[in-house]
Amino acid sequence: MAKGASRSASDADRRTVDWASARIVVLHGPDAFMQAEYLRQGREALEKQMGGADAFSTVRFQGEQATLADVLDECRSYDLLQRHKLVIVENAERLINADNRDVMVRYAASPSDLATLVLRAEKWQASGLDKAVAQVGAVIKCESDLTPAKAAGWAVTRALKRHGVTLQPDAAIAIVERTGPEFGRIDAEIAKLATAAGDEPITPALVRQLTARTAEGDNLFDIQGLIATDDPEAALHAVREAVTLWREAPTGVCYAEIDLIRKCHNIARMVESGVPPQAAASKARLWKDKDRILWLASRAPAKRWATLLDWALEMDARCKSGFSDAGTAAETIAVQIASAGNRSGR
Repeated sequence: MAKGASRSASDADRRTVDWASARIVVLHGPDAFMQAEYLRQGREALEKQMGGADAFSTVRFQGEQATLADVLDECRSYDLLQRHKLVIVENAERLINADNRDVMVRYAASPSDLATLVLRAEKWQASGLDKAVAQVGAVIKCESDLTPAKAAGWAVTRALKRHGVTLQPDAAIAIVERTGPEFGRIDAEIAKLATAAGDEPITPALVRQLTARTAEGDNLFDIQGLIATDDPEAALHAVREAVTLWREAPTGVCYAEIDLIRKCHNIARMVESGVPPQAAASKARLWKDKDRILWLASRAPAKRWATLLDWALEMDARCKSGFSDAGTAAETIAVQIASAGNRSGR
C-alpha cells in the first residue's frame, strides 16, 4: 500500500481525492462533467507531484474491450521511459463484474506504486470492492446535488478561477435560471459569455442576450417571477424574451399573466381580511417565486387587482376573437402589472 494512502472503509463515496497518495479512484455516476473535473484535478495533482506533464504517461482502456488482466498488467509495469502511469478505464462497469471482482479486490489490497488507476462508470454496483478501494484511494459518486443558489455561487467562483472573468452575482442567477443547476451547462455558458465579454464583467444583460433557456420545467409560468416587478421596462423585456428566446406563444404568455393577476387579487383579498401573508400564499398555492408574487400583491389593494383582472380578461377575449394582436396584448398586460402600484397605472 502506498505510504499515507490508508483510508477507513467509511470514506467510500466521499467527495475529495488525495491524488498524491491515491492508487485507485472510482468515479461513478451520471454527471460526466463532474467526472471530467475530478480527472482534471488528478492530472494537475500528478503534474505537480511528478514535476510536469511529461513526468507520467496516460493509458486508456475501454471497459467493453479490455480484460482486467490487461489493465492490471499495465498498472504493474513501467512504460519505456520508466515513468508513473495514469491508467484510465472508461465504462468500467463493463469490465468489472461478479466473475472478476475478487481479482480487483486482491489488487486493491496491494496496488502498484507505479500507477494511478481511475475507473470511470455511469452505473456502479456497490460491493466490498468499494471498501477495498477506499483504503487506497477514493470512490466518488458524481451526481450533482446543486440547488440553484449553490449553482449560482459555484458559477461566480468558476468564472473567475477557470475562465478569468468576473461574473456578476445577478448574472450567475440568470445563467442558472436558463440552464438549470448543472455543472456542464453552466460551465459551457460561462465559456461562451467570457469570450463575448472580453475584459468586461459578465452582466445580466449579456446573459439575457446570449443565453437561451434550456432548463427543464414549466417555462411559461417562469415569466410570472420576471414580471413581478415595479419596472415596466423590465416586464416588457421579459415578455419579449419569452416570445423570442423561450419560443412561447403570445397567447400562452397572456394566460400566465392573467393567472398572476388572479393570484395577486386572491392574496390581496385574503390579507385585507386578516389572513397573514404567508398563510395567504399557502392558500393561493404559491411555490415558485412566492416571495416576489407576495411582494407584487402587496403593491395594490384587492379592488385594484380585480379591476386589472377584468380588463386583462377582456383584452384576452378580444385577442381570441381576432380583434387584437396577442403579442401586443401580452406586452400591454405586463406593463400594467408592473404599474399596478403606481397612481399612473391603468
